[in-house]
Amino acid sequence: MPEEKQDKPTVDRRRMLRRAGAVVAGVAGATVAAAPAHAAEGDAVVQGAANDAGKTVTSLTTAKADGAALTLQNTGLNGAGGGASLALAPSEALALSESTPAGSVMLAANGMTMIAPPDGNGGALHNQYLYDSLNSTFTVPVNVFRAADSRHEKNNRRRLFGASSSSFDSDGRLRAGKTVHLDISDLVSFSLGAFVNVVTFGQLAGGFITVWPYGTPRPGPATVQYYKGVSIRNTGLTPVGYDDVRTDALSIFVTATTHFTLDILGVVISHWASLSGSPLSTASPMTAAKNGGEALAARRQAAFGEKIAAWTGHNG
Repeated sequence: MPEEKQDKPTVDRRRMLRRAGAVVAGVAGATVAAAPAHAAEGDAVVQGAANDAGKTVTSLTTAKADGAALTLQNTGLNGAGGGASLALAPSEALALSESTPAGSVMLAANGMTMIAPPDGNGGALHNQYLYDSLNSTFTVPVNVFRAADSRHEKNNRRRLFGASSSSFDSDGRLRAGKTVHLDISDLVSFSLGAFVNVVTFGQLAGGFITVWPYGTPRPGPATVQYYKGVSIRNTGLTPVGYDDVRTDALSIFVTATTHFTLDILGVVISHWASLSGSPLSTASPMTAAKNGGEALAARRQAAFGEKIAAWTGHNG
């Protein structure tokens, strides 16, 4: 097969994840708000209408010691909840002002949630990001999954693409100086990185193998350096590349003819939907819910709480 073109447009991959429908969400309906009521300072808040307080501040104070100062409830869908209890309107600013008091929260114009936690000295640490699935990632360990094996053309070589007729020798080894690409889109969607275990064996000479994100220039350092006839392995974390067809792909290059396997040990994602329908075995909340794992999760959380109490000396 001819080498595929690797010039790729710049894409917001997290936005792609959401637009591709990987995040299961729905919009029940929309309403158009009426023009805000311009009430004078001290006037009552009008229920069911937008209220504009101008530049004044509305404060709520309570002496209640064991709960929140304010509770908002949206009975939403047939009285069973489902509507948002609180909506923050985006600010026109990108950051909190330095005079903002501790405990403040703002939804910035760029969609980021900015907070000002106390600094411990009576002041505030302004403009700390509140991390969520929009602007953060998390690592998911998985059971070892063999994504590629040069020895099995009809099985574990099926995810490889971009190979020419001379890329592999008659025994299935990747030839010296050749590059192939590994499509892992059926394993994970819109990931940012993958933990891989790379093994080389049956080498015809000493050399090295490099694994890197598809669609980017090949780096100089090696993932595994090997010797003739000696099985060598190494585990590493690599970013994941993509193009207009594949959501996730890696590139593989060798300097000396060798067999190789590539196993996936974990992935770095920004939403559990990236593993929706994946054969990778995980302990995600989605999987636990499907298998009735709520009780197990509750027991684990309780045990974790007991550990924390023991560590901090407050276990009663």
